[in-house]
Amino acid sequence: MVPHRLSMRRIVAVLFLAFLATACSHGHGKQQAMPTATPSTAPTPAFRDLDNISAALFIDQLTQLQIFWPPGGLFEPQRPVLRREFVRWLMHADAAIWASNPAIAIAPASTDAKPYFVDVPVNDPDFAAIEGMQDAGIPIGFPDRHFRPNDPITREQALAVKAYVDCGAPDPLLSGDVEQAYYELPHWRDAHDISRAYVAAIGGCLLDDQGTTPEHQLNTIGRTFGATDTLEPQRPLDRAEAAAMIWKIGERKPDLTNFPPRSAADALIQ
Repeated sequence: MVPHRLSMRRIVAVLFLAFLATACSHGHGKQQAMPTATPSTAPTPAFRDLDNISAALFIDQLTQLQIFWPPGGLFEPQRPVLRREFVRWLMHADAAIWASNPAIAIAPASTDAKPYFVDVPVNDPDFAAIEGMQDAGIPIGFPDRHFRPNDPITREQALAVKAYVDCGAPDPLLSGDVEQAYYELPHWRDAHDISRAYVAAIGGCLLDDQGTTPEHQLNTIGRTFGATDTLEPQRPLDRAEAAAMIWKIGERKPDLTNFPPRSAADALIQ
């Protein structure tokens, strides 16, 4: 009888192990049959190096308007912007954002226009944008009639050019009272480091930007530099900051309530 009991125990053990194997195989089958995660609906970034870049959405939307082209490579968001690049991008963004009302957009210069800047000849690839901006009454160069196209543009220079494009020329009273212009600036610790040549345009447009509803605000400073207590006005503007700055553009009028600015996002949904 002992051998019989041993054989029965072996049979029970084999059956038990077979049951476990079957249960495990069913379990694995259920795991494999589970549906996969839903793919992300977030758009593919226009460039490969925009991870953790706060201006990535602005860059993507401006790329859809073909301001930055072609997409798919490296944007180099922290590289300084050349003066020629900034004016070219701003001119093209202005045309694309105001495409529904082309009378507002700045017109590029024709190839038979007489060059204003001694260092930007007619055969310069950015002549149409640079000369067109100057011809529109937007001061973008230096008193010696040089534009210095291949120098990096500084923050104060870019803000002054953008202010003319958004709000037009500053109030003559503000231009004549530089200390009042400084007073209109945010409470930056280095506000008085801004060059006197640019402070009226920057301060005047910031003054015009106050008191309007959020959708009518330009918010150029906050969008470009975030919350900051310093401007570092002579620091070169980087490419990501430039994209944030030109993403929204005004009508060259100080009355933002009756003449609200438009953004690249607005242009894309029309």
